[in-house]
Amino acid sequence: MPTRPKYLVFIVSLFLFFTWTSPAIGSSIDKLENLSDSDFIPEVRRAASRALARKYIDQKIPATELTQKAENAGTVQLREAVIEALTRRYKDAKRVGSLEEALKKANELEEKVKVGEIPAVREAASSALGLYYLAFNLHDVEGYSMGELENKAIEAKDSGLKKAAATSLEFVYPNHYTAKGLIDLINSTSHKWIKRGSAGGLAIRYYSEMSPNPKLETLREMASDENESRFIREAAGRAFGKLALDQVNSEQLEELALSGNTEEIREGAAEAWSRKLTRSEKTQEELLRMASAATGFAPPAYRSAITTALADRMYKTGPSIQGG
Repeated sequence: MPTRPKYLVFIVSLFLFFTWTSPAIGSSIDKLENLSDSDFIPEVRRAASRALARKYIDQKIPATELTQKAENAGTVQLREAVIEALTRRYKDAKRVGSLEEALKKANELEEKVKVGEIPAVREAASSALGLYYLAFNLHDVEGYSMGELENKAIEAKDSGLKKAAATSLEFVYPNHYTAKGLIDLINSTSHKWIKRGSAGGLAIRYYSEMSPNPKLETLREMASDENESRFIREAAGRAFGKLALDQVNSEQLEELALSGNTEEIREGAAEAWSRKLTRSEKTQEELLRMASAATGFAPPAYRSAITTALADRMYKTGPSIQGG
């Protein structure tokens, strides 16, 4: 069965790695850091953290300064903001002028994954490394074939290297396997990171509307099927989240994010709902009330959708509350 050219999948991957909304005049970094590192409810800290990561990137905060911030972070949320910004700095492929330079950068990132100064640095380097592995695979660089990436995902001694290889395989697999082939791979392999790469590849095939191009309702049923492999549910849920934005109304998505019977359908619905919330006219104050009301009872995906939209408002207009 013919598949789409690998460069189409590469374009999808670059979009995911590099797309950010335009910078806007908004809150100061100090205010967002205080909120991220405060004793406010986790949803407020998480929203401030997401806005803060975008501010760090806008301001091109040096990696050394970000590392110091991670070392001094008092909350998980502040640490997450630093990791996201560090990842973006490590992924800055636009500054790599040749394949030789890219290989050198990848080797540096591999060292950071294995012996980075602190866990935040190792985690960010692992997330960024998958981009380079993918680029090398597309350019047929020796040592980075699909088979070699699979070996790394299975045999690498460091889990960060396994994760990087699996991230790359998500975008490599759709060019080599049909949807059925990826399902068979998920069901036949015993290796977690191969399963994860296969699930990511299956999600891409589904939301890119590649054969067999299941209907949205079919994706919802697959993601909701508790008897199905969780990796197949994950792929279907991710594809549902990508495609549901213009096909399912906000109320239905909210209900699924809150009450869907599997984590995977809740996460997929929450992804689409968060985009609707972000595009809505709800104010920061309204979203803050929603986040506060959801604390302690709503599933993580539901709360995450609200905090994503709240983060957008904090980024664009500044937080309406102050951290202490």
